[in-house]
Amino acid sequence: GARKSTWADGQRVLEHEFGKVRAYKSIRQLAEGAPGEVTAALRPVWLMSPASLSDTLPLTTSFDVVIYDEASQVPVEEAVPALHRATQVIVVGDRMQLPPTRYFTAAPTTGDDVGGPDGPGGDDGQDGEDAARLGVVLDADSFLAVSSTRLPSTMLRWHYRSRFEALIQFSNTAFYDGRLATVPDRTPALRDRRALLVDGETPDPEVASAVTDEVLTRSISVVRVQDGVYERRTNAAEAAWTAALVRDLVLRRTGLTIGVVAFSEAQQSEIERALERLTEQDRDFARAYEDEVGREEDGQGVGLFVKNLENVQGDERDIMLMSVCYAAAPDGRMRMNFGPINTAGGEKRLNVIFSRARRHMVLTSSIDPSAITNVYNPGARTLR
Repeated sequence: GARKSTWADGQRVLEHEFGKVRAYKSIRQLAEGAPGEVTAALRPVWLMSPASLSDTLPLTTSFDVVIYDEASQVPVEEAVPALHRATQVIVVGDRMQLPPTRYFTAAPTTGDDVGGPDGPGGDDGQDGEDAARLGVVLDADSFLAVSSTRLPSTMLRWHYRSRFEALIQFSNTAFYDGRLATVPDRTPALRDRRALLVDGETPDPEVASAVTDEVLTRSISVVRVQDGVYERRTNAAEAAWTAALVRDLVLRRTGLTIGVVAFSEAQQSEIERALERLTEQDRDFARAYEDEVGREEDGQGVGLFVKNLENVQGDERDIMLMSVCYAAAPDGRMRMNFGPINTAGGEKRLNVIFSRARRHMVLTSSIDPSAITNVYNPGARTLR
């Protein structure tokens, strides 16, 4: 009888609320008492961030199970309150992905704090901004790291993203001890493919088209920009060639989704500027590019994006173009300063960026692997 009375009260409150056009009750009010019981029965699964759960729901609201997804991104202090709302907890995540990134957290900017000659703040201060914003958080423990030492764990071994084994093979070997189960390629990879060499800050469309032809026949490609120079934290030639390949891919309308990722915010912006210049010069490309950016499939956004390695976690596309950016400076000196990659946990950033592609990975780089000599640094060694 008491339960029936509670439900009647809750139903009355909710029906009254549905009829309103203003002065709605807060979620907190609707999630407690009689309306809360009815709401929980109508909607048994709630999808929230740990912080919004604490902000929104009263302490009396509890669940049978709390599941943390992408727990490598959840700081411990945000995760703990939700633990008290359930009798069972399941923590899901990958310790080889990025730890919590307090992206806008202020950090010390003095030379002593942001790194020495081989630290993230080196390169005569060229990477100081990246170091100040990023370098202080990479050793922060995530809720996943803490949970993995306290709870029994199971590895989810099946890798389902990559259509070609080579796309995940490096990450599998370098980060997962070869434990990922992958589907072998049906045809063996062709050896001794010709090198894809380009140069100049104004790409020849015919050369770009020929390179794209090759890219679409390979799972992983390296486009070597022979005269790329690293200046003011950007590589203009590499950005121009990355944009030229994007234009060619977009104009072909292959149906394949496209993502572009750079190793720094500065290079991301340089690539975006290069794409803007191409849209101004070519109206057909401008229309096709706009369509591609806003593209949706089954109600999900799958549009073309240009991101940096800080914010690409969780994304996947058929074709990923990756701009390394780092190269010799105008004076010919190659400095071993790879921004956030040089900092603690930098190799995890690379694991994220290396594993975004479903079908084709295109690496635009101005340097040969032998140019990277600070192999005592885990991030630099992994990049090499």
